Amino acid sequence: MPRQRPRTSNKQMDRTDLEKAFNHRVQTECSHKEAAEKFGVKKTTLVDAFNRSKKEANGVTYVPVPGKVNMVFTPEQEGLIVKYTIQEAQMFYGLPRIEVRRMVYNYAHACKSKSIPEAWERNRMATTDWYYSFMERHPDLVLKAPEGMSIARIVAFNKVNVETFFKAYTLALEKYQFTPDRIFNLDESSLSTVMKPCKVVCARGKPVATQVTRERGETMTFVGIISAAGQAVPPVFIIPRARWNPTFMRNTSFGSKGILHPSGWMNGDCFVQTLQHLHERSGSSDENKILLIMDNAECHMNINVVEFAIRHGIVIVTLPPHTTDKLQPLDVSVFGPFKTFLRALLNDHALMHPNEHITVHQLPEFACDAWTKAWR
Repeated sequence: MPRQRPRTSNKQMDRTDLEKAFNHRVQTECSHKEAAEKFGVKKTTLVDAFNRSKKEANGVTYVPVPGKVNMVFTPEQEGLIVKYTIQEAQMFYGLPRIEVRRMVYNYAHACKSKSIPEAWERNRMATTDWYYSFMERHPDLVLKAPEGMSIARIVAFNKVNVETFFKAYTLALEKYQFTPDRIFNLDESSLSTVMKPCKVVCARGKPVATQVTRERGETMTFVGIISAAGQAVPPVFIIPRARWNPTFMRNTSFGSKGILHPSGWMNGDCFVQTLQHLHERSGSSDENKILLIMDNAECHMNINVVEFAIRHGIVIVTLPPHTTDKLQPLDVSVFGPFKTFLRALLNDHALMHPNEHITVHQLPEFACDAWTKAWR
């Protein structure tokens, strides 16, 4: 916000009182001194008002003092600055605050502005006061922290790729006449026993709040599957262990599946087991097919996965590469609340058990609770 500088003098009066004194002097034909004293204004200021009226009007009509604001840019030029700044952000190369100030200074010289302040010339950029005033005048602009994105992901989301996906999706619907309960969306997410802490209430003006956590945690892969009718298939967990322990799936949702893999990451064999889990829960077959929408990661599209899907009536439609942040329904609308609920559950557990750390044996239980809250 622009700084509200305190006044260094008391040379301020109510312009309404000046106008009243002026009109009173005209109507009653009293002296300047009498009219000034009656309305609490200075005699010299009232005299100046009459001189200004004689010069710019008929001598009996009040003329207000013109503003003495020296604008660096015209409203049209400021509009071009706003348009340029927004276009830069839309092109994924937004300008930081200091670059906006430098750009404005260069633009002022390009426009040959006659009101460039000396402070601009000294620093070769606009001042912070001007920047905050500019942002206040244009509330459609806001300062945000951008999210990093690769050039491949930026380029991939285009009209051709999106039309290709929806064309394949439409052809599958027309060919097999899928009902909403037979259309499934699958997505994966990495879970960790140490997640980002929740926001906490603390004293204003103090350094960043800290919270006791483990420095490193173990990760596993969570697979969520939801139908277009709003029903969720019990989740699948890729657990980073080599031997099975019954406590892995303790207190999880009924039907949840645990798959062991030393790294905890998805691969082709694990995904075949995931499709088998979906087949068992959905009852897919050649006579009663299901449609599965997912991304085309390498582990999702090996020959074993394709053969299993064909044998068990699973019609797969893949999303275009690098477009899941826009087209993947679970990624867009469900996984965000899921991670929020999971962080809250882990935070509550840490407060209730300050000397106990979350392990991979407990994480599926918390994840199932958060998943149920998220998709419902």
